[in-house]
Amino acid sequence: MNFERGKSSSINFNLSRMVFVSTFLLSMLMYLRTVSPSIGGGDSGELVAEGCTLGTSHPPGYPLYTIIVFLVTRVGRVVFPFNYSEAFMVNLTSCLFGALSSAYLSSSIFLLLRGKRHAEVHREESINAVAAIAMGLYHSYSPLSWQYSNIAEVFALHNMFVSIIIYTTVNFAFEPSIANFRRGAFVCGLALTNQHTSVLLSAPLIAWVLLTTQLYNPRTWIIVVQGKSTHLIRVAAGAFLSSFVMLYGTLPLFAIMFPHPGSWGNVLSLRGFLHHFLRKDYGSFRLYSGEDTDAEGMHRRIFLWFVDFVFEQSNPLVGLCFIIGCAGVITGEVTRQLSKKQFSSKRSLARSSTLQNALHSSGMGVDMAILLSLAFYLIVFHFLANLPLSNELFFGIHQRFWLHPNLISFVIAGLGLASIMKKFVTRFPGQRTIILLLPCTSSCFAGLKGISVNNQSDNHHFRNYAASILTTLPEDAILFLNFDQTWTSVRYLQECEGFRTDVTSIHVGMMSFEWFETKQTLPLVFPGSHYTQINTIKWQEGGFTFSELLDANIDNFSGIFIGGKPSFPDPAYTRDYEELPHGIVSKITRNQVEILSSSPEDFRVESKDIWEQVLGEYATIGLPDKSKYGQVTWESTIVREFYDHFVSRAAHLLHLAVKQQESGKDKKHLVPSLAEACLWLELARSNDEYSAQSPSLWKNLGLCYLHLVKSKEQIFPAISDLLDPTILSVIDLDVWWDGSSDWKTWASNRWQATWGHYLGMEHAKAEKNYAAVKSLYDAVMQATNNK
Repeated sequence: MNFERGKSSSINFNLSRMVFVSTFLLSMLMYLRTVSPSIGGGDSGELVAEGCTLGTSHPPGYPLYTIIVFLVTRVGRVVFPFNYSEAFMVNLTSCLFGALSSAYLSSSIFLLLRGKRHAEVHREESINAVAAIAMGLYHSYSPLSWQYSNIAEVFALHNMFVSIIIYTTVNFAFEPSIANFRRGAFVCGLALTNQHTSVLLSAPLIAWVLLTTQLYNPRTWIIVVQGKSTHLIRVAAGAFLSSFVMLYGTLPLFAIMFPHPGSWGNVLSLRGFLHHFLRKDYGSFRLYSGEDTDAEGMHRRIFLWFVDFVFEQSNPLVGLCFIIGCAGVITGEVTRQLSKKQFSSKRSLARSSTLQNALHSSGMGVDMAILLSLAFYLIVFHFLANLPLSNELFFGIHQRFWLHPNLISFVIAGLGLASIMKKFVTRFPGQRTIILLLPCTSSCFAGLKGISVNNQSDNHHFRNYAASILTTLPEDAILFLNFDQTWTSVRYLQECEGFRTDVTSIHVGMMSFEWFETKQTLPLVFPGSHYTQINTIKWQEGGFTFSELLDANIDNFSGIFIGGKPSFPDPAYTRDYEELPHGIVSKITRNQVEILSSSPEDFRVESKDIWEQVLGEYATIGLPDKSKYGQVTWESTIVREFYDHFVSRAAHLLHLAVKQQESGKDKKHLVPSLAEACLWLELARSNDEYSAQSPSLWKNLGLCYLHLVKSKEQIFPAISDLLDPTILSVIDLDVWWDGSSDWKTWASNRWQATWGHYLGMEHAKAEKNYAAVKSLYDAVMQATNNK
């Protein structure tokens, strides 16, 4: 009997190890094949940048991730023989974390199934192993898990902690030892230093430990282990705090040792540290600091999560396994409570006999605790979440926080899959091999199918995006940024790769926080403590407006540029300053000064040179593929930014040309400017669906052709004079004069087509110039028909 038990234990150990290793290797293989070579969207750039310099990331600080990034990038420079980027080295750690999360997920499923059916180990162990591996791989190959296992982000590490906490809890349920007790508390503290939402898993599972071990009763706090008294609450608190306090203590330490502009918060004071830790810059219990009155309610969000889990992150079969798993856990718990039995193995109880007086399992089963932790997360998180999910990009941001419940759901689905397989094996014993092969084959097929969709191995988009901004700026320029994606990308390139460090980049949003006064070590002159709106209490107490900041600095630098817009209304800024198109950003100048001194031809040549530099950064891989990167992805914002500024340059060139033509001054040499404005608007229209839906684009396009027809010049420039060949490597041209007909006749026909299209757009009718355009169009068309 003892021999058989030893043999069974050996089988269990080998199978358990096989489950872990198989899931890990098959996951890691796919991740390494598709890993991104550079930074991704979201917070990726900022997290790597702060890690490279041991700075302070956005709230709540992410001290563990910062240290990991620092160590990986420093060690990677020595280990890697090739010149890989810092981002790539950190991306590899995400692959590791993602594969480990799935491996621990599979081990948790296997351990749950083994504990529930220990007496039938020989007959059912292979089914348990297959179900565990298959569901672990389904988790690895779900689009969301795969996405965040390919880029530098905190979510892969968070997923790993979630799976380790579940595994440790399950292990503790079947072997309630001091080592497992201490390990669980330590990991819970560690997880909290990476992602605060881990508390939504730790809290219910800690409550389960307290209830099932009766640690809520002071009489059970002290036990004797190997002749020594052990205080369990001190053990738990010590393990938790040793990880939590030690790592969060590095935030002020690093701020003292490595101070540098651009990092978040003032963590050197207790008030500032707590402010940062509690995320008060965003609102402690909010994801979104903007207007959320139209945001969805809790029930709607939970429904959207379930639909996404079943139809996007897995498949209906996994969804069915999840439902069966939930039903099995609930019915099993009811049965347990009715029979007053706890499903822990005799072997585990025997090993922990010295702890039974304190660690006495008498409450609900661990599988029920895991299911309740899922319900707890879904309810609490979706009650607090406030991002409007009707916005596709916001939906993608919110979706990241479904990684946590998805992982738990795959655990429950694994229990359901094993239950289904056992029923089929019982009914069709001759088909056992086929039944065992089907889940593994299906999950591997999901992985092969997902390679093309999740392949990020050529994703240099955000690095190219940041380089296309910095490359065009003059030496020692000032760059204000008020779009998170621009800021994180630029910051990574400057802090980690040392690219264009002469440019001073400043996050406009950061300037609005009161702690910004402690960060004013930049080369600018700040006329107050922090950025605010005029005629407010904060302004009266020492804040400054954006125009006041410009007044103090506009003449001191080679150029001041802005990406995005100022955060607050500022009449003085609108009155005194002008934003001129400059590649992917805008140059801020004193109002009218540069416009009056710049001719259309001067602007055309200068801005064309700038755009040649921009397009040079995109020439290798082009813009993000819209069929691959939908509106829920950050990559889609690059396309949006590109065409917005592309059109802005054309519209400004048109404005200068029309203004000069109507002024009567030097009407010569306007055709190149008008033609190039038309050409760029045609390029935007034919390549970007949002630009093609813009009434103002069609109106400006028609206006451009109208002034071409009115021009007295006879020579029309060749396309090579208007368009650098680099552009055509990035975007396509479908309509332009081919030289086979009179160019004015062609321009007249294009005018008719573009304004005809504009007048037919329903949402164009609300524009204030619509009536004037229609009147002119009708008059010209009537005169043409009369001829």
